[in-house]
Amino acid sequence: MRFLALYCFGVLALGSAIAAGGPSKEDMTMSTNDPAGAAVAMGASMAPPPVVDPVAVDGIRIELAVTGLPLDAADTNGWLRAFDTASGEELWTAQAFTAPPRDPDEPMTTEDPARVDVVTMQADGAAVLIEDSLGRRFRVDPKTGASTPVN
Repeated sequence: MRFLALYCFGVLALGSAIAAGGPSKEDMTMSTNDPAGAAVAMGASMAPPPVVDPVAVDGIRIELAVTGLPLDAADTNGWLRAFDTASGEELWTAQAFTAPPRDPDEPMTTEDPARVDVVTMQADGAAVLIEDSLGRRFRVDPKTGASTPVN
C-alpha cells in the first residue's frame, strides 16, 4: 500500500511539473566567471575540441588520434596517427606533446587545463607544424612521428 501511495505521489508531481512547462531557463543555468557574462547549463561539460583537418606530407596523411591510443597512455593529449596515403596502412601512432606537469599537492584551479587540444596542424616543408591550445608549437617528422618544440 505504501508503494502505491508513493507511486501515485510521484506521478502527480511529474504531471504537475510537465503541466507547468517544466523548469525555466533560469532554473537550468548558473552564472560563471566568464568575462562575457555567459551562463553555462547545469551539468554542461567542456566545449568540444576544435576540428582539425588531416595534413598530407610526402605521401603520409597525419591526423589527430582520439581512439586506439596505447593502453598505458596516462596522458591522452597530443596524440597523432599517420597513414600511407596510397595504401591506407597505418604507419605510426605517436604523442607530439603532453599536458604541462602540475604539482599534485596544489589544489586544481580553473586555470589548470583539463585537456590540451591541437588547435592547428599544417604542412611545413617536409614536416608538420602543430600548435596546441596553450600556444605551444611543435614540429613533427611525418616519417617517424618524432616531435620537437618550436620556439
